[in-house]
Amino acid sequence: MLACGFGESSFVGLAMVALGVMVVPVGLLTVPACMAVRRVVLDRFVAPLQRGPLERRIVLGAALAGACSAVAYADGIAIAAAGARALGLGQALLVIFAPAPLGAIPWAAGELLGGESEQQRLALLSSIAVAYALSLAGLLCLGSPAFAEPNPAAVAMQVAITMFAAVGAAAAYLAIRGKAVDPPPPEAVAFVRVLAQFELNPG
Repeated sequence: MLACGFGESSFVGLAMVALGVMVVPVGLLTVPACMAVRRVVLDRFVAPLQRGPLERRIVLGAALAGACSAVAYADGIAIAAAGARALGLGQALLVIFAPAPLGAIPWAAGELLGGESEQQRLALLSSIAVAYALSLAGLLCLGSPAFAEPNPAAVAMQVAITMFAAVGAAAAYLAIRGKAVDPPPPEAVAFVRVLAQFELNPG
């Protein structure tokens, strides 16, 4: 059985580092995406889907796909930087950096597909916070020996932890986002588009 290694000093240090640098990945990895989503939401006439089971399934699927991509990128970077025995570094990247995009992915999918939410910012921050909490909890419970050797079992545990965090983030977003905000009138959207074109091409 796997035991929680909360008493290990290395884990405590890792937790402190994760909390200390949390602001950096949140800013670098989420702000550009959030600005792009916001621009698309404000520059369209209507959302492509009504909120319902299909939209929620797509949000969950996007979160799971993001989790698999995060593991691939983290382990790829770790192997390129430290060689074949760098699975521990890959897991550290998953705990410190990956939760920011893991929280932003379901938020972006939901806002793009189902429309702007009443609690848009709170839902995003909650999704990211849950992703961080679950990622760190998974690492603390498994312990560092679980990622000492680059074997299929260790990679499977990485995927499981990251998927767990991604599903939790998606659930937090869906629970907190509130109702969809009514889109602006088509005339207002058209006016914004014309104004943007004029600013880009004043002549």
